[in-house]
Amino acid sequence: MLKNTYFILGFFGVGKTSVLRILKEDFGYPTIDSDELIELESGKNVRRVFIDNGISGLRSIESRVLKRLLKVKGYIISVAANSGLSEELLNNIKKNGKIIYLKTDLRNAISRNTKRKPVIFSTIKNEKELVSKIKEEYIARNEILNKYSDITIYTGNKSRFEIAKIIDDYIRNMEKN
Repeated sequence: MLKNTYFILGFFGVGKTSVLRILKEDFGYPTIDSDELIELESGKNVRRVFIDNGISGLRSIESRVLKRLLKVKGYIISVAANSGLSEELLNNIKKNGKIIYLKTDLRNAISRNTKRKPVIFSTIKNEKELVSKIKEEYIARNEILNKYSDITIYTGNKSRFEIAKIIDDYIRNMEKN
């Protein structure tokens, strides 16, 4: 059991779920993936929730899940990328744990998200509009996560395992104090 709670945040497709899986399976940490809780609560996958309820419906479920997760202690928690990252939300996360920001650069964010098209961008058909929306979301999230993160890990040229190892080192250091 960890003394602290650690929240992994980052842009769509940065590898939060993959890294979380490695932290659980290879390093033995207790983990929670908020996407899985959203799917359990709604009885649908995240894409289906978005299709049926729109972004506001998805964010409503995410908000309820995150409020519950803020009470959880001693876990590493991956926060769903669709969440509206507000100052209020990040202040609440910061009060309850440490924020680990997995940061990619804009070029990789655009490349990954034009190919795999996360649910939040799924209704955008025009590529120019899609790239513009990805840039807008990236800039907004980067600005707020730079402000609130306790540690920022640049993901470029790092394997998921290398990222997990950096998180492991960070957690071991934080748990000593």
